[in-house]
Amino acid sequence: MSNKLKYDQILPFGDDLRNLLNRTIISDADLNFILKNKGIYTSSNSREYTVPVFSSLIISPSEFDVLKERQKTKEDKRKQRSGTISCNIQGTSLIEILPKINLEDIVDTRYMNYEFKNKKPNFIKISNNHVKLEYVIHRDHGNQSWFEKEKTFTASLEIKLENGGLELTTIGTHTANEAESINNKLSNFIIKDLKSNNYIEKDAQIQKVTMKGLDNNNELIMKFFLNLTTVDIAGFLNYDTLGSVYIEIDNSKSLPKDMEWIESKIEKLKFDGKNIDKIKFIENNKYHQYLKCWSMISKYKFNDIKGIGYCRIKFEFQNIKDKEFEIKIENLVLEDKTKDKRDIEKYIFNIVDDFKLKNYKQIIGKNKDV
Repeated sequence: MSNKLKYDQILPFGDDLRNLLNRTIISDADLNFILKNKGIYTSSNSREYTVPVFSSLIISPSEFDVLKERQKTKEDKRKQRSGTISCNIQGTSLIEILPKINLEDIVDTRYMNYEFKNKKPNFIKISNNHVKLEYVIHRDHGNQSWFEKEKTFTASLEIKLENGGLELTTIGTHTANEAESINNKLSNFIIKDLKSNNYIEKDAQIQKVTMKGLDNNNELIMKFFLNLTTVDIAGFLNYDTLGSVYIEIDNSKSLPKDMEWIESKIEKLKFDGKNIDKIKFIENNKYHQYLKCWSMISKYKFNDIKGIGYCRIKFEFQNIKDKEFEIKIENLVLEDKTKDKRDIEKYIFNIVDDFKLKNYKQIIGKNKDV
């Protein structure tokens, strides 16, 4: 990796600034806000007028900070995935039996566009039955725009013992796609080591939340989503509204008469707005067998000693074969700005992930009993 200055250490100007301003993530309102603060007013708020004016200026460090914050992509949002596996770890502290980690022994970075900033991270003991390993990667995209070339990402893998030491849960948190793959390899390495020391049966497989695990059954998948997105969670998150649903028509099935109009006109549906859970295709489970559901977004409110506010959470199976289920907090708004937003976000991730796993196990358990 080069020791040259990073993009966020240099104030952009000219064409570099123009490239940043032309990103659609930075809105017209953002540009006008900064211009007005400089005492500059244009005849129109359109980018056609404001970008040329803006790119001829010298911006301040604080103005650059505003633009950097606005241009963050979905890659900067934390996502969380988890899985469970049967084990027999009793009478010992979890941290004492976990292997030493050298990330470069687990992940071959020779042909990757990133490097590890801490190659040998240590597990941090949260309790006897809960540990966390955190690592940092630095990525260099040589073919990207100047402000996207180099980025640093933090990711983590948590290991929990549950059910009296008879179940091990791995919880991976990441932003960059590269860290998703690293977490999978790291999890597999740890489980392999625990198998070699007879803490986990040799033929045991980690159970992850996937469509395949739900038998690719449209009704079960819809039930799984609605059990998460239309209820209160853990006494903290109070369900407010179902804000978005993304579904497809299952072309392998013959649609009932009152759905035939969809088949000839629409393949994919995305519902946004209020009272989506009252749409008959969503509310009435007789239609669920004809619908493939990929994602839902719900809004929850909370009013607790931890904080008062609301959040929007996206629950999603990415439209890739057997992709894992993913939780992402789209936004989090706190009434008290002195509260630690990251702590509350982490708490929400933990309770939602736990609720997700319980819901998943309950559904597949009942399905096996049928």
